[in-house]
Amino acid sequence: MTPVININTIVLDFTPVNFVDSVGVKTLKTIIKEYKEIGVDIILSGCNGLVVQDLTRLNFFDKSIRRDIIFHSIHDAVIQCKFRASSLALTSSEEQVLSSDTPSQF
Repeated sequence: MTPVININTIVLDFTPVNFVDSVGVKTLKTIIKEYKEIGVDIILSGCNGLVVQDLTRLNFFDKSIRRDIIFHSIHDAVIQCKFRASSLALTSSEEQVLSSDTPSQF
């Protein structure tokens, strides 16, 4: 039996990254797209100002990849992931309650 692991987000620590070139942007966009297809979000943490400028200049951000995937620190990224997971769990719970509250017809 294969163990079930529920991964919904991967945080990439960009703290040691000093610059990003066009090949790096293309690769990063591909990774984000491929993981999005299987339901896993990629977020970036620790990007310095020059890296963000490189990403902007190289058209990394578009309608599918927004700036809200960048976080100041790993801690901030993890807090956002936990918030999103709890919001999704709450929404799912509310839907279950609403569906179980529907009156049955006799």
